[in-house]
Amino acid sequence: WAARTNAKALRGFAVLILLVFLPITHERLGDWQDSVTMWESLLRAEPGSIQAHENLARYYIGKEKPEKAIEHLRQGKTDSADNALNQAFALVRLNRLDEAGPYIKKAEELAPQDPKILNMRGNWFLERGDFSNAEIYFRKSLAMSPKLLTELVRAEALTNIGVLHFRMNDFQQCIQWQNDA
Repeated sequence: WAARTNAKALRGFAVLILLVFLPITHERLGDWQDSVTMWESLLRAEPGSIQAHENLARYYIGKEKPEKAIEHLRQGKTDSADNALNQAFALVRLNRLDEAGPYIKKAEELAPQDPKILNMRGNWFLERGDFSNAEIYFRKSLAMSPKLLTELVRAEALTNIGVLHFRMNDFQQCIQWQNDA
């Protein structure tokens, strides 16, 4: 706006503003190199930031670092189905199945028809060696018709049933389910 006007004072003011904020911006760039540095920077400024903890937890889950994810999930929005599901996921990854159970139950109570949660319950049963209940939950997940990520969730459930049949040494069924996935 100031550049388009003929007023030298306005252009001078705009340049002054840019010069004032340039060093601040340069200083902050070190905090924003990637997702981790950005959210950790926010935590230094606001140690109780639920948003920062939740986003760092999702980042660490994606990077297969469940221990670090759990640290942040426990400081995040603990009354949400997503948080409970992510805690269960991280604990199952660490083979801490007994600890994961209550988080899956909480997620199911908060969102009983969520196919991702049903899938996680199936994985939990699968890891415990309870194949019949695992299959029940995988099939429940398949029966849902979620609006978001329908095909991804469906493919995951089909893959999980394939893994289930592999562990039961039913290789023909395993191949069929994997091909469907």
